[in-house]
Amino acid sequence: MQVIEPLYKEMLSAEKNAGAKNAIDASTELLLEKLQGVDYDQFALSL
Repeated sequence: MQVIEPLYKEMLSAEKNAGAKNAIDASTELLLEKLQGVDYDQFALSL
């Protein structure tokens, strides 16, 4: 949870700032930046 909560808050903020039309794209872009090339499944398993 120490990794997920701050990440979720950042993604939620990005969605709010981007507006409803671009919210998913904004949070997805942020997530991909945070993963730094790590596959999502690898990230999830590392938790």
